[in-house]
Amino acid sequence: MNAEKNTLLTWYPPEYVAQHQKNRALVAGTPYEKYLADTLEVPVAMVEALKWAPLPEKALFAPTREELNRLFQQPYNLPVAGYGLLGNAESGRIICSFSRHFFPGATAQMLEWWFAWHMGHDERYALWSPYAHVRNRVPYPERLEDPAKTYAEKLYDPENPNQVVELTGDQLLNVTIHFRDPFALGLTQETWQQGGYGFSASGWSDLPQSPGVPSGMMFHLGREVPGGLELISHYWLGTHRGMTKLTGLAQQVEAALKQAPAVPEEVLLQGAFAMSMHDMIEFTRLSQILPALYAEFGK
Repeated sequence: MNAEKNTLLTWYPPEYVAQHQKNRALVAGTPYEKYLADTLEVPVAMVEALKWAPLPEKALFAPTREELNRLFQQPYNLPVAGYGLLGNAESGRIICSFSRHFFPGATAQMLEWWFAWHMGHDERYALWSPYAHVRNRVPYPERLEDPAKTYAEKLYDPENPNQVVELTGDQLLNVTIHFRDPFALGLTQETWQQGGYGFSASGWSDLPQSPGVPSGMMFHLGREVPGGLELISHYWLGTHRGMTKLTGLAQQVEAALKQAPAVPEEVLLQGAFAMSMHDMIEFTRLSQILPALYAEFGK
């Protein structure tokens, strides 16, 4: 694969500019201050793809074991980026957002290092999305720094979820991410091996007001390709009945569905577009700095 053709990002709302100023002050004097960007780029192909969203529901993949594996076995059935809505009042009406990013010169090992290295550090989290990332916390940051622990032992620790605060569209998103082994979330070994995957940062999330109740799921699977690494990401935002089996939290999902208020379609679509924009910006930036960060700080 070749490096993406990028274009300058020109979307900088006031609240994002204010957060960038805070992040600039946060990293001042740190050894990685130089990695916090003032000017951002995004891939032209993704910008063009988002013009064709939202996609019809029949083109999307639901959060079920069967659909999850079909998605990652045939990721090129979707555009390089996009979003849409799926489900109904009974199953749960949710946002679907997806992307494929190319990381020049990167490896799966670099991404594993990044996820353990940045979690629990606001200033490192800021490097990833300088205008949108606000806060990053874990209960036990020392566990992520333990050289005796493997990546899986660090990331999938059920006692050490990742609480993040970030700007997404015009909303301040506050969620806790519970990273899990992708095979515990429904991915099969066949899909992993067939796709040539070597990296995962996948799990489910909940909100402060509803701890333990899945409010969304995300899958980030990476595979090394000629010239670098391809990261394939899929987000389901909202609670869907299919998540009962993927998360193993059937009682919590069913309770959430009974209490879920109806959300206007236009509000859901705004959220879907915002999620796609957020993904496009943050992973493009990470793809630009990851090899250099790893070379300088990776141990």
